Amino acid sequence: MNSRTPPPSLDSAALLDALTDAVVIADSAGVIVYVNPAADRLLGAAAGDLVGGPLVEIIPERLRSAHLAGWERYTQKREARLIGSGTVRLPALRRDGTEIDIDLALSAHITSAGEEVIIGTLRDLGDRIELERQRRITTYLAASQAIMTRLAVGAGAATLTDVAPMLLETLAEGLGWDGGTVWTHDRGVLTPVAWWPEGPGSVARTMSEGVVLQAGEGLPGRVAQGAASWIETVSTDGIFVRRDRAEQAGVRSCFAFPIAVGGEALGVVEMYSQARQAPEPELLALLETAGREIGRYLERTEARRHLVELAETLQASLLPPQSPTVPGLDVAVRYRAAGGEGQIGGDFFDVFPLPDGEWAILIGDVSGRGPRAAALTALARYTLRAAAIGAASPSAVLAVLNDVVRRELETAFQGDERFVTVAYLTLAPSASGFSIVAACGGHPQPLARRADGSVEPVPCEGDLIGAFNVHEALDQSIELQAEDLLVLVTDGVIEARGEGGEFGEDRLRQVIAAAGSTAADVADAVDAAVVSHLEGHPQDDLAIVVIRLPASPLVTTSVEVHIPESDRTR
Repeated sequence: MNSRTPPPSLDSAALLDALTDAVVIADSAGVIVYVNPAADRLLGAAAGDLVGGPLVEIIPERLRSAHLAGWERYTQKREARLIGSGTVRLPALRRDGTEIDIDLALSAHITSAGEEVIIGTLRDLGDRIELERQRRITTYLAASQAIMTRLAVGAGAATLTDVAPMLLETLAEGLGWDGGTVWTHDRGVLTPVAWWPEGPGSVARTMSEGVVLQAGEGLPGRVAQGAASWIETVSTDGIFVRRDRAEQAGVRSCFAFPIAVGGEALGVVEMYSQARQAPEPELLALLETAGREIGRYLERTEARRHLVELAETLQASLLPPQSPTVPGLDVAVRYRAAGGEGQIGGDFFDVFPLPDGEWAILIGDVSGRGPRAAALTALARYTLRAAAIGAASPSAVLAVLNDVVRRELETAFQGDERFVTVAYLTLAPSASGFSIVAACGGHPQPLARRADGSVEPVPCEGDLIGAFNVHEALDQSIELQAEDLLVLVTDGVIEARGEGGEFGEDRLRQVIAAAGSTAADVADAVDAAVVSHLEGHPQDDLAIVVIRLPASPLVTTSVEVHIPESDRTR
């Protein structure tokens, strides 16, 4: 028989105070009797401010009647719908009037004095919800890009009826919806011309086969006269005219967007879900843009030009939207997209401030090219931004990125064997210059050029992002002093292949050592050396980031982002 050692005597109040999760305790009258420090921080209250007040003070006003009704059911009838039933996602009200999303778990306890109390454990969901939103946006972007790519490949498609099956299949599979219909719009009459799934009795055919709608009638008719629209619950929406068909097909939510040319709808794409789906404004906005692009494609004379413009717009969306100001540093960036009309690459970089006054600088590369690489690039960049808010170190940020990329590769990318490389650095002012902490995920090591001209690698090792279930990387700390600089590049620099073979790290070190004094001088020298080495051979994407601490501290210095003219006008 196994025996257990009795636990030591513990102070329960001290344990609650030490918890990182927020804890709020209320008595049977709904009065708060205890709040731990984590709850004070989460709810924006000073220590002791909440104790003695009613519990409803931390509940948004629109939910208070439901809360009070539930409290009454429990205290009078002992109906515990939420107490002891796991966690539920709810908004909580902070002292400044703002709301935060939390996971709430409730439990009932009897104190040593025989009084009943309700204990609530609150966990902040802000970072998780932001990551979920970024993943959804990436999924939408991937679906839109897949449509445009398949249009470009299927150059023989000349009408909406030709492209309709591809549109429906790509959207349904990319977004995880259950089916869809493409309607043509001709002189105010909408007629279904394609369904997915195609088979008889499918969700799509049940919803629309044999139906003819007038402009303004039902969801497709409304969309044909205006913008994309979303119906969360078809059974209660006044505009939805096919409730009997929706009930038969089990459809609960739907959305639709127009295929338009010059403001006139050629047709409407309508999608169906058998699960209730809350409106996604980002998806509707993206699909409205895609609908206009598809319409232009169907005007065959300008189809190719519009596809190229879309690819360039998508590529531009993967780069920082503006040049931020980094106090005290001289920073320059160079970026070149690989050759090929309408190509979308996977190199990315970013510079952004962190909540504690530090800065983050990152550079990365996604394997492969095209829409999937671009979608994964967007996911990586936005995930790094979101993860940086709460992570304790660069290696912890990369661990979050690895988890997200692994999950995305297994689901949305259906096992696609891609990977991401990243070098991620945090910078903080120090007594002698700047303290830098760096972690890498399979990325080329940064190179440091010291004030005396010597060039040395920054030890920065770690697993490829997305290659393993558990990511391992080391945080490496270095000091950037007056006239020191740091150079980060992507594989497009080191692996640039000309007549003499690869450009290589040794050549890169020589160029950095011989370059001028400013960050722009070094970035220009590396960029020019790679272009010269290629001598017209095909190039991969390349990105260069140079960080320099001047001899005299700068008040403010803008990141200089240079994209060659050829990449702007392609």
